[in-house]
Amino acid sequence: MSTSGLFDILFDVLGGSRHYMVTGSLSFLPLTQEHREPGHDLDVFIRRDVFEARRSAFERAGQLRVLRVPEVAVAATSKVSKVFFPRTGFLHLETDEGTLDVAQYEEEDASVRLILGMGIRFAMTRVFSARRSELQWRGFRYSAAPPEFMFLTKAVGYSLAVRDGTAGEFERTKHYADLVQMAPIIDETFARQLLRSLRVAWRRIDFPQALQRLLNPYAIVDLHRLRAVLMSS
Repeated sequence: MSTSGLFDILFDVLGGSRHYMVTGSLSFLPLTQEHREPGHDLDVFIRRDVFEARRSAFERAGQLRVLRVPEVAVAATSKVSKVFFPRTGFLHLETDEGTLDVAQYEEEDASVRLILGMGIRFAMTRVFSARRSELQWRGFRYSAAPPEFMFLTKAVGYSLAVRDGTAGEFERTKHYADLVQMAPIIDETFARQLLRSLRVAWRRIDFPQALQRLLNPYAIVDLHRLRAVLMSS
């Protein structure tokens, strides 16, 4: 099992398409002095039409499994996961080299949308995909999502821990160490823009604010307070 092997598989199944973004730890590790190894999975957003066109290549590469909402890491922190169990646009491709964690996305004029099923989407500003960058890890060059997305995603976990009185336990995890390492490289203006834009929607219609507070896992993040804590660590 190896990260390099997973990159080989990713580039093979993409068939030359550039409509993807590596997320997860490899969207920020090369920017933070490579303070830890990424492990044996690779997180990637792939545009929905590319995935559908290349589905047979994915199926040949390993065992492909579609996730339901409670199995999607950040969605599982939302109350929607307790009552909403459809198949999503998130998939696991289990290969001999490890797991490709794939999230299909749709692009529109103003937004990028992740697919939660039955018309439900996580929407964010289209600026997100415009801010992708070329990174390098162990000789592999790849298109990476902006690190602010993983910063905010890990911030959800920390914010929940603070709410539940388990912040001390969370601060001993690699996720908190990642937050501390990422804090100096984050574009705070863009992070705030991205956080404001993260919405739960049905098709192209955002749910009202009262439902956002209930269903949107990112609604718990207080970015100003979080950065103050991290910069003092």
